Amino acid sequence: MAKNSGGVDLIGGNLTDYSTPLNKALLDATGLVRDYRDVSIAGTGSYTLSLDDATPEGRSPVVRFTGTLTGTRTVLWPASGGSRVAVFWNNTTGSFTATVKTDQGGSTGVAIPQGYALILFHDGANVYAAGPAFAPQTNVTSGAWTAVTFSGTWVNYGAPFQTVQYRKIGDRVELRGTAKLGTALSTLFTLPTGYRPPADLVFPMSSNAAFGAITVTSAGAVTQSVGSNASVTLDGIFFSVTT
Repeated sequence: MAKNSGGVDLIGGNLTDYSTPLNKALLDATGLVRDYRDVSIAGTGSYTLSLDDATPEGRSPVVRFTGTLTGTRTVLWPASGGSRVAVFWNNTTGSFTATVKTDQGGSTGVAIPQGYALILFHDGANVYAAGPAFAPQTNVTSGAWTAVTFSGTWVNYGAPFQTVQYRKIGDRVELRGTAKLGTALSTLFTLPTGYRPPADLVFPMSSNAAFGAITVTSAGAVTQSVGSNASVTLDGIFFSVTT
């Protein structure tokens, strides 16, 4: 018996023999315990992920694409060996798309936005996304709540309501609390740089027990756009700071 790079004995002495069912299972099992794998897909056209034991790109559970794209790139995920699931992270540069398909003719694929990752799976023919794209983060922890600095005459409503605060978890900013007595339809406070959405956003909210709305601008201004100044509730407002 020969050993693959994971130290597992393979039948027949062929380190890349994928035809023997037991070898396939052993290769898959060792592939599942690997860390993410960087794969340069620089250039254009099609790139086929390798299943070789030395470079098991198509069997790794997390693959990060790197390199500069010079044209539209199609990454072919080999369908041999049955269905698979993995995280693919598009960390390339260049203003072109990267789409993951299987190597089967006519395969339907999934495009991964640059800077984002997707959990993908295939059924031996087509590739599907298990959920929305997300921006990989490091050291993601629940940020501490920070009290806002009010503009004008806005103040916290007081008991029994939460004071107005904000926090950031990863790329997501959350607001909470209830304010009162500022100038109606004016800015309550301004979020600091790094806590602002990439474009203006409008959120429905409760204002004096009736319908109201809050606008959060790309400049960080949190402004009452509809409602009464008797009370403005920000509970449940959250947004991403990435595009």
